[in-house]
Amino acid sequence: MAIRLEVHICEQRRSYYAEFATEDQALAFIWRKWSTHAFYETEDSEIKAEHKRLIDLLYPTCIHGMSAWLCEGLMHYSDGR
Repeated sequence: MAIRLEVHICEQRRSYYAEFATEDQALAFIWRKWSTHAFYETEDSEIKAEHKRLIDLLYPTCIHGMSAWLCEGLMHYSDGR
């Protein structure tokens, strides 16, 4: 099954859909466009668990296994003691 992503061109404020036959193709495309585009999983085409590298790239985690986008450093998960 193909990997389908929504690709948003940030500067132009528009999106399109791209499909890839393999995880390697999707990753190569993302790395080429990363500085000017945003990438999203589509609701109708969930990324399968076997595409771990792609999932890790789109949904990075911190050392605590939580969203890296919300991480506030090494102690963000402690009670402050």
